[in-house]
Amino acid sequence: AMPGSKLAAWARSGRLGVPEDSEVLCVKRLSDDGTDYLVITGSDATGLMYALLEAEEEVLALSQGSDWFTSIKEVSEEPANSMRRMRIMLHHEANENDTYLNPDYWDWYLDLLVRNRFNALNLVFSHQTSYMAPMYPWHLKVPGFPNVKVKGLSEEQREKNLEALRTISRKCSELGLEFTIGIWQQLPWIKEFVGTREDQPVYVEGLNADNARE
Repeated sequence: AMPGSKLAAWARSGRLGVPEDSEVLCVKRLSDDGTDYLVITGSDATGLMYALLEAEEEVLALSQGSDWFTSIKEVSEEPANSMRRMRIMLHHEANENDTYLNPDYWDWYLDLLVRNRFNALNLVFSHQTSYMAPMYPWHLKVPGFPNVKVKGLSEEQREKNLEALRTISRKCSELGLEFTIGIWQQLPWIKEFVGTREDQPVYVEGLNADNARE
């Protein structure tokens, strides 16, 4: 709250009653000097976002002509669990063109997560699959290893992959979602390292049992 504002005064006096825990949302009605106020606030930025989304859902559900100011219900909620994570595993290129590389998809999906009070996203690469195994040459030029590259992957496509990862990370940060990358397979997709799964296609060339340890 801005210093000197009514909201700051209410917070100091305890009239808001917002706990100091993380991610608490609060929608409350207060009267002051004969004026009615609808206060939408939270214990932190994420709590405030949840409170605004809560109020938005109520307004959108109102019938035409309803008075939104008097219709929004008071509510105060805090998370039962501090970690509410969703995990996505990337498995096949044909599936990822419409998702991983599509900013509009992430706008929709991440909005869905925060509206349902998830607060973390874990994006996992190369779990039980040779696709993006390992993920590094799919996104980066690997210094000191010029021969390590993805078969048939152009520089333009590699840059698109990197930009997709940056976009997801940035959008998560904007929405208060903790973003972590899970890297399941960091070694070459060869029998020595993957056992009975070596029948899957090998996408990355120039990587072997020797230079993978350098």
